[in-house]
Amino acid sequence: MNSRAKTTSAAPPSSHSGSSVASDGDERPTLVDRQRFAVGCDDTPIFYRVHGPAHAPAIVFCDGIGCDGYVWKYLEADLAATHRIVHWHYRGHGRTPMPRNPRRVDITDLADDLAAVLDAAVGDGAGAVLFGHSMGVQVCLEMYRRHRDRVKGLVLLCGSYGTPLRTFKGKRTLEQVLPFVRFAVNRIPGIAQTLVARLIPTELAYQIATRFEINGELIRRDDFFPYLEHMARTHPEVAPMDYGSFLRNRQEARYAGAGRGCC
Repeated sequence: MNSRAKTTSAAPPSSHSGSSVASDGDERPTLVDRQRFAVGCDDTPIFYRVHGPAHAPAIVFCDGIGCDGYVWKYLEADLAATHRIVHWHYRGHGRTPMPRNPRRVDITDLADDLAAVLDAAVGDGAGAVLFGHSMGVQVCLEMYRRHRDRVKGLVLLCGSYGTPLRTFKGKRTLEQVLPFVRFAVNRIPGIAQTLVARLIPTELAYQIATRFEINGELIRRDDFFPYLEHMARTHPEVAPMDYGSFLRNRQEARYAGAGRGCC
C-alpha cells in the first residue's frame, strides 16, 4: 500500500454503504458514504468524506481558505448521483487538526495532502477531476504540477495561478498588511482567536461583505452565513500562514504553464 494511503477511522461507514436491490430485481449502484482521515505529508491526519456510487468517476472539491464546502452545496447535490464526491478539510480547517509541523502549510503541502486523500478515498494511484475555488485553484494547479498523473481534469473557479494578494482589487494592500497581522496573531493567539470568534459570525460582518465584496442580490443569507461561522472557528495561527504561502509562491510561471495546458 502507498504510504500516503494509510488512514484512521473518523466514523463508522453510514447505513448508505453497501449495495441494494430494487424490488423488481434490478440491482442498484453500490453506494459509499464514509468519513475518514488520510495521513498527510508530515503525518498530520487530514479529514475527508467520500460519498456517491462506489465505482463512479471521482470528483474532489478543494475549498477556498476558511471554507467548508459551502460553495459546492448545489453543485454537489447534482453531481453526487453520478460521481463519487470527495470533500476534504485543509490543515487547521474544520475537522482537520493543526499540522504536526506548524510551518507545513504551503500550497505544496496541501497538494501532497490532496494526493494522500486521493489514495485513501479513491484508491492508490487513482485519479480524479479536481474542482478548486479561490485558494483551492492554487491547490489544484500545484497538484497537477506535482502529481500530474492523478489529475483527470480541472475546474477552476474564482482563483489565481500566482500571488493574488499582490493584485487583490488592483492593489498590494493585503500583501503589505499581512506581515503585521501574522506578527500580532503569533504574539497574542488567544486574543486573536477571541476577536475572530466574536466579530466574524455577526450580522455586521455579513452586511459589510454584501456591500463591499459579494453581490447581496445573488446570494442567500443562509448560504453565506455558515462561511462566516466556519471562519470564526478556523485556527487564527493557520489562516495568516496560508495567505503567506501565496506570498512565498515561487511557482507562478509554472502555474501559468499548467493553466494553459490543462484548463
